[in-house]
Amino acid sequence: SSINKYQTVESLVSDILGVLCEQTTEKVFIQGENKNTKVIGVYSPLGGSGKTSVSLACAMMSISRLIKAFYLNLESLPSTNLFLESKNTRNLSHVYYFIKENNGNLCMRFESIKQIDEETGIHFFMPPESTLEYEELTAEDYKMLIGQLKQMAVYDVVFIDMSTAFNSQNSAILTNCDKVLLVIPYEQTASIKTESLLKEIDIIFRKSGVALREKLIFILNKCN
Repeated sequence: SSINKYQTVESLVSDILGVLCEQTTEKVFIQGENKNTKVIGVYSPLGGSGKTSVSLACAMMSISRLIKAFYLNLESLPSTNLFLESKNTRNLSHVYYFIKENNGNLCMRFESIKQIDEETGIHFFMPPESTLEYEELTAEDYKMLIGQLKQMAVYDVVFIDMSTAFNSQNSAILTNCDKVLLVIPYEQTASIKTESLLKEIDIIFRKSGVALREKLIFILNKCN
């Protein structure tokens, strides 16, 4: 394998880690300085609520305050390319493959795949090759993804831009978040869907004992 030396230090390190992952069968663990990474889900039961804007704004504000932030877009039709830019070809398809493979080097592989937007400084994964890949991951896979991001201990906070679906995958993501920003646009449809969502959250509490309501932070958006 070859590595282009004329690139940023971050990209160079990512390339080196990528080559090392390919050539070693030993389990390697990388841990950063921050020991308590917080995971914040950004969710809405409606599309067009401004969820992505809130997610990215939170990540940008964190970085401006010297809080190291990671943006993870798990929407079924992500718009990451519209806001963040990277020349690296690695993306979430590689992340999903390694999660399924689970060879014990996930932390190092994540470091080799992550991107850094030059303008904002946000760390992120590029979208997968196909959005259908989102459906291939189980609730346990998403739990592992979040767990590995926390275990890396590289970031102070991870913002997860979630899809609007309420299924087993999103239920697992919500359950494994430390806090959830629930973005609600100021309209009647949103009120009805939010009520339905809260009923589903109560069902999760009765089944698993996870108090999701205590994690919710309501954000009323597009209100005049």
